[in-house]
Amino acid sequence: MGTRGFGCICMEPTAFANSDTCMLDVLNRLLGSRGIPLEIDNFGDGFVTIRLPRCGAGWRAWVEIGRRVVVLEPSAAGLSARFATRAGLKFITLRLVPEGSHPRGVIRRLIRVAGARPRGLARASFSPRAPSRVSVIVPNYNHAPYLVRRLESVYGQTRPPDEILLLDDASSDESAAILADFAARDPVAGRSRVLRNIVNSGSPFAQWARGLREATGEVVWIAESDDWCSPDFLGRMLPAFQDPAVLIAHGRAIFVNEGGQPLAQSLEKIHRSVGSRAVMRSGSISAHRFLREGMAIRNLVPNASAVVFRRPSPGFPLFDDPEWVSLRVCGDWIFYLHRLRGGKIAYVREARSYYRVRPESAAHSAQGEERYFREHAIVARHLMETFAIPGDFLDRQLSLLARHQAAHAREASGLRSPVEWYREAGLKAASARRGPAVCVAIHAFAPGGAEAFAIHMAVALRRARCAVTLLELVTLPSDPAVRARVPADLPVVRLGRPAEIARFLRESGIEMVNTHHPRADLALARALDMLPPCTRPRLFCTHHGFYHLDAGNLFRCRDLFHRHVSRWINVAGRGRHPFVVAGLLTHSAGDRFLELPAGIPLPSTLPPPLFPGRNQPFVVTVASRALPEKGWREAIAAIDRVRISSGRDIRLVLAGSGPVQEELERDKPPAFVSLLGFRVDVPNLYAQGHLGMLPTTYAGESCPLGVIECLAVGRPVVATSVGEIPSLLTSSGGVVAGALVAPGGGIIHSLAAAIEHLATDRSAYEHAASVARRCAERHDINTISRDYLAAWREVNEQPRSSCPH
Repeated sequence: MGTRGFGCICMEPTAFANSDTCMLDVLNRLLGSRGIPLEIDNFGDGFVTIRLPRCGAGWRAWVEIGRRVVVLEPSAAGLSARFATRAGLKFITLRLVPEGSHPRGVIRRLIRVAGARPRGLARASFSPRAPSRVSVIVPNYNHAPYLVRRLESVYGQTRPPDEILLLDDASSDESAAILADFAARDPVAGRSRVLRNIVNSGSPFAQWARGLREATGEVVWIAESDDWCSPDFLGRMLPAFQDPAVLIAHGRAIFVNEGGQPLAQSLEKIHRSVGSRAVMRSGSISAHRFLREGMAIRNLVPNASAVVFRRPSPGFPLFDDPEWVSLRVCGDWIFYLHRLRGGKIAYVREARSYYRVRPESAAHSAQGEERYFREHAIVARHLMETFAIPGDFLDRQLSLLARHQAAHAREASGLRSPVEWYREAGLKAASARRGPAVCVAIHAFAPGGAEAFAIHMAVALRRARCAVTLLELVTLPSDPAVRARVPADLPVVRLGRPAEIARFLRESGIEMVNTHHPRADLALARALDMLPPCTRPRLFCTHHGFYHLDAGNLFRCRDLFHRHVSRWINVAGRGRHPFVVAGLLTHSAGDRFLELPAGIPLPSTLPPPLFPGRNQPFVVTVASRALPEKGWREAIAAIDRVRISSGRDIRLVLAGSGPVQEELERDKPPAFVSLLGFRVDVPNLYAQGHLGMLPTTYAGESCPLGVIECLAVGRPVVATSVGEIPSLLTSSGGVVAGALVAPGGGIIHSLAAAIEHLATDRSAYEHAASVARRCAERHDINTISRDYLAAWREVNEQPRSSCPH
């Protein structure tokens, strides 16, 4: 334990030589203390505590260490801050602001920090890759004359599919026999399945929905049964999906007649008809830009067989839409609108699909019928529900339909005007239901609660009708295990420079940005500074305690943040103080600060809170980053003590990655400890045990998601009373779902006593477990995401600066 002094750093005698001590004392006497009672403690573990014990009420203070700024927080005894830093000499400047005065340099000190432990986390780089598993769906109805050629082109791919689903919609010809024959002759056992309807569904899109529910591949190719393709079609298409933002890729559709002969119609002509140049060469563009290229006017991807897309996650809005599965003409167009949201579409000109145009097909036979125009009105409604479309695009769509109706006047005599169908489609109400285009920005896919919360938020916002893109800043290598937590069909972009980010925001039509790290706050604010005022999305910055560790950006970029941050989302009760000290939280700017809790998706069912018998092990789980201040070694010592004092078989599960985990693996922990490394199934780990624990002393602790995940499965928690943990564990009635332990001296004894009480007293354990889920219900991510959207709508109603014409 270090010693304490006033106006100087007190050091471990063994940390460095006496001559170094004398030199520091001389330098610090020259710098002078100016009579300020400054206490600085260094405990030899890389942590430094700074105190101003007798500061007046309303004073603000911070310490500058290089470019880092640490804010001193108020307490009953004065102002203080605790932070970790690397070992070595540090020059610090304390700045103190008496109430109503301007800041001034008060005291400077040269200190030596001793014994800092390694703080880096080993992270592997996440390398983009083509999808490892591809599913092919062949929906068929009475296409026996074309089916052999179709299936030969599927089974003959140079990059073979991993799953082939052969669907027959109660055909009356020989289709079923052909499908069964190909499945039986498939050289890959178990790859092919025949799914046959007893009764015809009446719609090709009902077959799409069935096939997509059955498919297991990362990407899906719906190979229509009357088309065919080149042998290298899949091999050329799949590299497009190395870009994790690409949700759909389409190849070059070559129009042929019923006999397979080329037609004058072409994909290029369709694009030129609406002024699009998206198929002049291979490449990818954002969904927002593709809509404005003309996809909002007509379907620019007319051949479904030329399309490969990421398989939608469960809950995709069209699967349970009876209207969509009943469509016969425009269902593919509507599917692409929903599948593309938030992502990009790629065009691979070298991949060829041959599109057989037959007069008796559903799409062509309906062109002179009422159904054709009614389905286009349904498309318009889905457009308004999914994208921010200017009115002139619908006018152009209507104009195209009017010309089409005039061209089919003989067949269309007596039909209603397309304008009437659009008037009845409820387009205004559809636009009101649309969620914004959202960018959720994180600094890296790295272990930590803020990153997990951001991923949960992105998924919840998408569920709430938003178009969502995850933005990872190019700051650290991606951890593959964390990256794997992102659903495969949630688009991800990885950018670094503000100019790149600004271009992405503009081209993707982003309307709301949600950040979760100071680096992301700064990068996005700088990007917004490069955009015209009328095109800037609203910036919502969620802070998780980082600014308590370093508030430098708040001081250096105050004006930038003031211009561009629409809302600061605070997830911890103490979160406002750094903003007060930095001058961002003033009376006039108070409405920019919003308090919302951190959250997770709550499980729909709870595992039973089974209290183990006397002869069964009692399992305690710690899931956190394996940093020294997260208390893994204290947890081991506490469990060791409980095992001796209680006589019970207490086991400890440690899940996480970091330097302490590496040290424990090297030094071999006690037999009652299980080291699992980083895990994404943290709620399941807690559910398999009996008690959660988090003995953290982390200075930036805010709302640790591990605590919420443990409460969500009905398990009590023993944790230190740090950050927002006391409010997480305390019900509205003031009952604690486990136990709170002071983080100071005697922590191991306190942890052991709390664990022993819950592990040996069944009634106490079951009462704490009953409180746990009630505490977790305050942190439902779906509710929290709706609160974010409500705040966005409130801000979005405020007037913007107009752009110059």
